[in-house]
Amino acid sequence: MKILTPLAAALVAVFGVGATSCSKKPSTDRALDEAVKALAQPDSGQQASPAVGQTPPPPAPAIPTAAATTPVSQQMTQAVASYKSGRYEDAVIRLQWLRARKGNTAEQILALQEATAAVMGEIYARAARGDAAAQKAVKEYERLQNTR
Repeated sequence: MKILTPLAAALVAVFGVGATSCSKKPSTDRALDEAVKALAQPDSGQQASPAVGQTPPPPAPAIPTAAATTPVSQQMTQAVASYKSGRYEDAVIRLQWLRARKGNTAEQILALQEATAAVMGEIYARAARGDAAAQKAVKEYERLQNTR
């Protein structure tokens, strides 16, 4: 009986920590929604510049000319629609283009970083399970990251 009490306490502690750490993980949908909201706000007119010691953002990925003239909030909405419909490569390209865009506010940059991280986490998981579209998106993402 003396052995069971510490064992039970240890199990409760492990499950308690596990349950709280899982609840803090942001969902992909929530991260995308936050990015859509942030990009719907008008720009402050300030040019975003990298902090001292950081490398400048990569050149903007090539997207169709018509898409480049589309408002930023609509670009984000299209990226979300692409992701949700399984067009992961298009979603990755749009997110990278939005991240590399000049003039993002600090809030927009943060929202885009979180959305990209959430989306890429999901895409990497799907690619590991053998999803061909996700694997193609991972290759495109890595190509865009390496063109800095």
